[in-house]
Amino acid sequence: MGQEKGGTLTGLLLLLLALIGGLVPSADLTAPAQARAQAMVEQGTMNHALSTYPAGYCGVGELLARGGDATTPAGVLAAWRGSPPHAFVLDTLRADRAGVGRAVGDDGTTIWVLALARTC
Repeated sequence: MGQEKGGTLTGLLLLLLALIGGLVPSADLTAPAQARAQAMVEQGTMNHALSTYPAGYCGVGELLARGGDATTPAGVLAAWRGSPPHAFVLDTLRADRAGVGRAVGDDGTTIWVLALARTC
């Protein structure tokens, strides 16, 4: 199953988030987000696991996406923005750090994980 560590598409999404939302890319969020994306592709599931992310933040959120328009950075960001529960997290967490994971299954299914955190 495909895995994209530090790949072009995840980098583009982090750039979009930095430009649009002022979020700073964080390696300590990206590594677990990538591991989560890969595990969900392999298991064929989608579920949230905030305990995956490091302690020391005053708030952590996680957005997931699979398939549909979520095949490109712009598509997944638009999907999250167009979904009231996801937009709520983006707008209210007051995150200043972000990490992104992306994995593609053998069947072509793409899963994105966006980890958001607010420093204390």
